[in-house]
Amino acid sequence: MAAKHSYSSSHHHRRRHHSSISNPRLQQAYIALQAWKHVIYSDPNNFTSNWVGPSVCNYTGVYCTAFPHTQIQTVAGIDLNFADIAGFLPDELGLLSDLALLHLNSNRFCGILPQTLANLTLLFELDLSNNRFVGPFPSVVLSLPTLHYLDIRYNEFEGALPSELFSKKIDAIFVNNNHFTSMIPSNLGISSASVVVFANNKFGGCLPPSIANSASTLEELLMINTSLSGCLPPEVGFLYKLRVLDVSFNKLEGPIPYSIAGNLTSKGVVFDDRRNCLPEKPLQRSKKECNPVIEHPVDCFELHCSGSGAAAAAFAATPLSSPPGHS
Repeated sequence: MAAKHSYSSSHHHRRRHHSSISNPRLQQAYIALQAWKHVIYSDPNNFTSNWVGPSVCNYTGVYCTAFPHTQIQTVAGIDLNFADIAGFLPDELGLLSDLALLHLNSNRFCGILPQTLANLTLLFELDLSNNRFVGPFPSVVLSLPTLHYLDIRYNEFEGALPSELFSKKIDAIFVNNNHFTSMIPSNLGISSASVVVFANNKFGGCLPPSIANSASTLEELLMINTSLSGCLPPEVGFLYKLRVLDVSFNKLEGPIPYSIAGNLTSKGVVFDDRRNCLPEKPLQRSKKECNPVIEHPVDCFELHCSGSGAAAAAFAATPLSSPPGHS
């Protein structure tokens, strides 16, 4: 899926300035970037070959601007997208305290995120997608007060999503194609995000009814292949700003509430519910795959967050087909 939000380096013109010994901000940036270069062990495109000397505003991928209300230059953005660099993120990155943009899409960075990133209190966009980061959800991002865009898709993160993520004022949340498990937090609906992409993880459980609280903001919700089960809550039908809802390749059952079938269809919402166990709907899973649901049906008029224990256990043990491609 093409992200709703994108970044073009042409929007952030590099200003070339020779650093001065009297500029402590650029001195700190020099220390940070040299430490980073030291833990880069593969740079096949020589992206960082000119990361030499104290003139950090001339480094490839580094963007400087004047700090607000002063003429003091500072490093405001780093864009290493598609550089194919392999390495780690060192603790010294916390010295880049004026950084607003950090884009590392499509590299081979690995390991865990340093806790010193909490010092980046002006960070607005964080794109770590298409790398090899590991460990639990990087909780350090929850301490970034101005973060507006978070993209950690296509990594090796695992475990549960923290409920605190959805209380942050983040407009776009991409966590797809990792190894997240556990239930989707019940407070999902308090999120102010316009785009939320959970696809290709193993969350399980239901889509929480609190999703109704996102009616004034949520525009795109993608939950493809997330082990979603139970019934779709009727509250989904009242998301009046919704443009895309994809719940395909899951374990959903029961009838589609009229609030969804009527409201979303009449508004032209792109709605994909293929490869579930929804009765009288086309392109669903095979009867064999859906037998656990058929044998242990749930009452969608009651507050079920997933199928009965027997159904859920049996369904979990049943090999299920996955989507042909990743979103």
